[in-house]
Amino acid sequence: SALGVYNYYSLNRDYDNKTNIPNVLAVISLFLVIASVVYSIKIIGSPAEVRKIKFDEKRLTDLSNIQSEILNYWTRNKMLPNDMLSVQGDGFNNGFIIPNDPRTKETYTYKLLENSKYEKRTGQDCATFFPNKFNNFNIGNNYYDVSKISCEMPSKATFEVCANFETVRVYDANGVEQIGWDTSNVLGVSGLDVKSARYSEVTYYDSYTKNANWNHNVGSTCFKRTIDPLKYPQY
Repeated sequence: SALGVYNYYSLNRDYDNKTNIPNVLAVISLFLVIASVVYSIKIIGSPAEVRKIKFDEKRLTDLSNIQSEILNYWTRNKMLPNDMLSVQGDGFNNGFIIPNDPRTKETYTYKLLENSKYEKRTGQDCATFFPNKFNNFNIGNNYYDVSKISCEMPSKATFEVCANFETVRVYDANGVEQIGWDTSNVLGVSGLDVKSARYSEVTYYDSYTKNANWNHNVGSTCFKRTIDPLKYPQY
């Protein structure tokens, strides 16, 4: 390195002869230090940018936890809560406390778009939702015809959870991060649109990690979620 060269030169130089070499080495060392700092910032981002990313990761964690609690509420009640306070824990049976935005301390937004209602269904839907009640198997010589069964079961339910973000986050369907986005890029890589509400059918394992359903742009973003009752059978 330049510092090593400078040390070697200092030990072996002839101090009776004037030279600009020490100044040149000092300038080179300073340039290398500045270049390394600039390179580090380019690779990992400035401290302010890193802080924004960590705030946004916390927001995604919070929204993912809120989503899970809303799903838990639906599995217990077969209905979505009217507001987010309904999923707040009481400290005994359910310890969930609704988190706030890590920077602004504002509450996150929950929107009930369409609630479940009981409706008549037939055939395989009934067998899927009530597997213990309707089993497709042979009993003696009597074959159970699943097409002839009917039931009442809840319909799909849809809601949104929203937050204000400070950075752009884009993953494709394969979980590969798309680098080089900015807030002016609407369609961007492979036609992905981070400005539209993200949509997915909710599952217990819908983690935001490398998940395109949690893409967001700078500013307010709402994530639309639909609960499909057929994915949560009643045993």
